[in-house]
Amino acid sequence: MNKAHDFSKLIQISGKYNYNFDFYTQTNYVYLASNLVAEAKDKDTGLPLAMKFKWQRIRNSRIYNLNAIAGNVYQLSAEDVGCKIRVEATPLDDELYVGNAIAEFGPVTVEPSARQSLEYILGSGGSRFPVTIYQCEDRHKMIDEREFREGTLIINSKSIKLEEKVDFSGKKKEVFCCKYTIGHPRLDITSNDTKMLSIDYHDEDDFYGSEKGLNFSLDLRTLSRQSRDLIALSIRCFSALNYYKNSQIINTLNKDEKDLEDSPLKKSKKEKDTVTQLLMEVDYVKRELYEQISVNKELEEERNMARKQFLDLESEMEQTIEGYRIVLEDQEHSPEDTQFRAEFRNQLKLNETLQKEKNQLAEENMILQDEKKTTISKLEEKDGQMEQLKSQLMDMKKEYEKLKKEKDKCRRDAKKFAEEIRTCRRKIKKPKLS
Repeated sequence: MNKAHDFSKLIQISGKYNYNFDFYTQTNYVYLASNLVAEAKDKDTGLPLAMKFKWQRIRNSRIYNLNAIAGNVYQLSAEDVGCKIRVEATPLDDELYVGNAIAEFGPVTVEPSARQSLEYILGSGGSRFPVTIYQCEDRHKMIDEREFREGTLIINSKSIKLEEKVDFSGKKKEVFCCKYTIGHPRLDITSNDTKMLSIDYHDEDDFYGSEKGLNFSLDLRTLSRQSRDLIALSIRCFSALNYYKNSQIINTLNKDEKDLEDSPLKKSKKEKDTVTQLLMEVDYVKRELYEQISVNKELEEERNMARKQFLDLESEMEQTIEGYRIVLEDQEHSPEDTQFRAEFRNQLKLNETLQKEKNQLAEENMILQDEKKTTISKLEEKDGQMEQLKSQLMDMKKEYEKLKKEKDKCRRDAKKFAEEIRTCRRKIKKPKLS
């Protein structure tokens, strides 16, 4: 396991905090197959701390929150090529530990073998990848419980095709075949499985009154993590290549020959070496734009729904108030009106009192819950310290037994020396015979 000092130029740790914080990779390289690990420990005991981690992806100074990642480990994928990964750690126990630790890693690059494979795929015009096909309707089940089919994903510069095996004789059936459009197909690399990716294509628009109707959502499991990243990078490069070509053709429609001399279509040899990075950048920006458009559309629908519910509620309240007003007007001159009004006012006061007591109990309950969490956290920490003290006590007992044995040995040696001294004295006092 390589700690952060192995990549001091790629890892930057900042922030003011009163605990030990470490950020490192689990492998001996900085490519896609690496995992990033963030750890926080107590300075004195060295015990791990309970932390809240906020992961972010930085691309060209733009920050994207990775809300799906909540743990202290982040698995790099094709989404992170050319990006920096940032993590912000916040201690849950804000009484004993203060300050946020911030760490950045990157930029992430494609390992040489994967880059060579990607360049070969782009140069040869495509490739084939064996995959396992899962239906998206079974996403709530475990991976071993979901129904699956074996297939082959065929990717080239013009289209994407998925074929599945019909039987053991080698016969195959086409699941779908689609061309690249400005927003499709859409890929989603899952963060909890290094071999899974989702592919979606929803073409709901009409073209000259003819419905296209190509709609599917599939989960694909590849043979390896590198194979998954190659699929994602290949599709995005080919998609961006089509988008880039079409954009350049449109931009040059109204240009004269002199303008074409300075057109981006004529690249120098040095600029051609960065085509892959350019295509990936274009595709990344395009996908982020459409993702934001999709999120904005969902928020707009939620806002309209909330507004409709608010208007319905307002209308219902007006009807209720009008109904009570009519009832009160009908009962205003009745003999029982005075008694009814008094009981009604008393009931209102009682309801207000009960509501205040309920709110007070709810606040006390929240305070007790917070105190309970704090107490449990402190008890767990004390348990760890007790275990450490027990271990130290056992070591002291062993040291005491050792010292006791040495003391007994010293006493025996002292007695032996005393006996020898007395013997010597007797010999000295004994007179010599003439």
